[in-house]
Amino acid sequence: MASIASWIYDKSLRSNYTFTHNEVTQAFPEMSTGNIAQALTIGVSKGRIMSPLRGFYVIVPDEYVLRGAVPQSFYLDDMMHHLGRQYYVALLSAASYHGASHLVPVAVQRDDRASRHA
Repeated sequence: MASIASWIYDKSLRSNYTFTHNEVTQAFPEMSTGNIAQALTIGVSKGRIMSPLRGFYVIVPDEYVLRGAVPQSFYLDDMMHHLGRQYYVALLSAASYHGASHLVPVAVQRDDRASRHA
């Protein structure tokens, strides 16, 4: 029987860096909710995973472990699909990919107008 830590590691080997609590529950149906929560808490405390949203997890690649977090652009698309929301990224965020990282905004913001008209 594989552990949750090895399951997470295997996901990262396949360049799949996000997962949900439901995915873990489906992968380990024999585990109790408490054991799953404990395993995920240990992963977060070790800096190997982060949870920017309740029930949504991001595997932290080795190059980001010392920082304890990954850039939002690393997981934003998966997270917004998980939430079922449309989004856009402004030009200032794109500027970071073209050498203007000093212009990058501190936070990514959601436009409520888009969700009202969708």
